Parts: sequence; C-alpha cells; structure tokens
Amino acid sequence: MSRRPPSRDPTRARLPSAERRAQIVERSIEVLAERGLSGTTSAALAKACGVSEALLFRLFGDKEGLYAAIVERVVERGEEVFPADAGADGDDLAFFRRLALYVLRRGREDPAFVRLLLYSALEGHPLVRRFSEARGAKVVGFVADHIRRRVDEGAFRPVDADLVARGFLGMVHQVNLSRYVYRVPGPDPDDEVVAGELAALVLGGLVNRPADAPPSRAPARGRARGRRPGP
Repeated sequence: MSRRPPSRDPTRARLPSAERRAQIVERSIEVLAERGLSGTTSAALAKACGVSEALLFRLFGDKEGLYAAIVERVVERGEEVFPADAGADGDDLAFFRRLALYVLRRGREDPAFVRLLLYSALEGHPLVRRFSEARGAKVVGFVADHIRRRVDEGAFRPVDADLVARGFLGMVHQVNLSRYVYRVPGPDPDDEVVAGELAALVLGGLVNRPADAPPSRAPARGRARGRRPGP
C-alpha cells in the first residue's frame, strides 16, 4: 500500500507567497521609479521581478492591485515612525523640526518611492492620489491642526492653517526632490540641520512675537554629503 503524502502546514504554505509578494512590491517600486508607470508593461515588470506574468496577476489581480500594495507598504512603513506625540510638550520649534525630520528620513529610506510619486503625478496616475489619501492628507492635517490650535491660543497669528501646512511640508519635500530626483550637486547639510532651518523659518512667520529661534547658520553648510538640498 502506498503511503499518503504528509499534509502541508497551511501556515508554511502561505509564508513563501507572502515573502514573494513583499519582494515583488519592493522590486516594483525600484523598476517603476526608473521607467515610469505608463512606460512599464506587466510583462516587463514581471521579468524585472523575476516572476511570471501569471504569478504577478495571481498575487495582485492586476497592475492597480500592485499599485495599491505599493502604497499600503510605504504607508505602513511611515506609520511605524510617525511622530504622533509631536507638539505635546508645547515646543513649536521642536514640533516643526520633528515633522521635517520625519519627511526627510522617509525620503532617505525610500528614495525610489520619491521618484515614483513624481512619475505618477506627471503621468496623472491615480497612484499619487492613493498615497495622498492614505498618508499625505493625514500629515498635512496633523500639521494644520497644530497650527490652528496655536492660533486659538494666541501663540500664532491668524493664518490659513492648511495652506501653511502644505507650504511647510512642500519645502521639506523639495529637499527630497533635489536629493533623489534632480540629484543637484553641491553641499548637502545633515537632515538635522535642514529640519532645524526650515522649522525656524516657518515658525518665524507664524509667531505673534519675534521668534526666539536662531537665524540661519552658514557653518551648517559645511556638513555636506556631496549635494545641496535645493536647486
């Protein structure tokens, strides 16, 4: 009598698929960041990921499913390090500095995604909208809520909180674009220095009294990595 093969552990059977799915997501970010979304076919993407097109569709359904998985993964990584307690101590300079550092470090850890977002925006692709709804709007709202609260307390002058929040985060994102998309040559100050300068700049325009933040420090430019943060 022939022996029946041992039953497979369903947990063990799913693990390789989950790992493969995660690997495809990470590799897809790199590939799409190099070629753009409209310029990358499913066949080319599968080949670059080292899998069949059939497996790609089986794991994600279609390219839109893959894009959703990319956004989910990037948002998940961002959630793990988001400074949700920023501003709790009443230190406005520290609040803006921590948020700037968060954006700068996310760019440093996911430079390919910075490029992919720009591609998707230029191509009018829904991936950028997916990310904005899942993460971007939350970060802007977090900063805007802090500004509104401080306006109500009389610490900040009356402003359009949403506009200022987008402007502040836009400055920080511009540094990431200069580093990972434009690759502008020249001095590149440390993240701490960049975050401190931008935090002092926005705070100086918000306070109802002269900001006690120090002025720009020219020596900070000495701590460079070979690029400058602005074009």
